[in-house]
Amino acid sequence: MISPQEEISRIKAVCAGHSRYQSSSTREMALTKVLLVLCLAVGSISGFSISDQMQNALVSAIRSRTRTWVAQVYDQREKFGVMSLGLRPNESVANAVPLLENQRSVRSLPESFDSRQKWPNCPSLNQIRDQGCC
Repeated sequence: MISPQEEISRIKAVCAGHSRYQSSSTREMALTKVLLVLCLAVGSISGFSISDQMQNALVSAIRSRTRTWVAQVYDQREKFGVMSLGLRPNESVANAVPLLENQRSVRSLPESFDSRQKWPNCPSLNQIRDQGCC
């Protein structure tokens, strides 16, 4: 098993050695990109996650170099495992709320609708908020 410090050293070495790829051929660069995308895809599918020890080592390394802000470990990833994503857990809960049907006719809907045109003085319509934890 590789220690977190060794893994960070390897990552630093790869990042520091990026200049050697500048002289490589286009084919090698394309192959490298394909390999990187493949590794990311496999990691995503397999549910790869960084260990607590590795995460703490990474945060410590970042803290030792920054002076204007503080890196911190957030345990939000633990919440994702128990999140129901809006699904009802069982039939008794599903039947607890009566189902209401929409009484409006679909024909009354316009062909298109742009809230920015309808309410041009509303500044929040042009803002995109981070919904990563929704």
